[in-house]
Amino acid sequence: MSGNVVSEGGDIAGSERGFGIELYADTGLVTVQNNIITHELSNNQYLESVNIHQGANNDIVTNNIIYKWGGPADFYDFGSGNITSPNAINQTGYLDPERSVETYMASLGGNATLAAFLDAAGNQSKTNWNPQYTADAVNSYIEAGFATTGGRRRRESPRSPTTAARSATISPMDTTLTVTGTAAANSTVTVFDGTTKSARRR
Repeated sequence: MSGNVVSEGGDIAGSERGFGIELYADTGLVTVQNNIITHELSNNQYLESVNIHQGANNDIVTNNIIYKWGGPADFYDFGSGNITSPNAINQTGYLDPERSVETYMASLGGNATLAAFLDAAGNQSKTNWNPQYTADAVNSYIEAGFATTGGRRRRESPRSPTTAARSATISPMDTTLTVTGTAAANSTVTVFDGTTKSARRR
């Protein structure tokens, strides 16, 4: 698990949550690296930025940014043999760590609410596609806020050369899908309506 943003974890229908990333008992290596866990909104007094449950052993949880999701005591490791350091917990020196979905919408000139973003994302279609209303765009915006004042992020997300690109464009009346960036030859990409298209690499 790498390169994700977990933001504003809250409660569900009055049931207290505030959980970031949880690892349950596993039978193989689990790697959790280069993620951002930021700004919990739960009323739960038992917050969990990361919770490694009993039976989750010999896993790697490192190089993650944890910011305003409780304190260091809210990182739990009940397994054995796990590598859980280093992680950046409540560090300072970030450019704009208070970024959120709401401030992202405000930066686009829209209503500064999560509901506004979800409405815009839900109205996407193959013929009406705006990459600004994707999780990838929001993640990149929040990640940029965790660059340091020296202009570099405290963590880098490794990219595999065979990983699909972050952006794709589809002509409204065309069936051609053009992928920009790194993608394996003869890839297939699932588009918003659930169909798949062949991805031609440029």
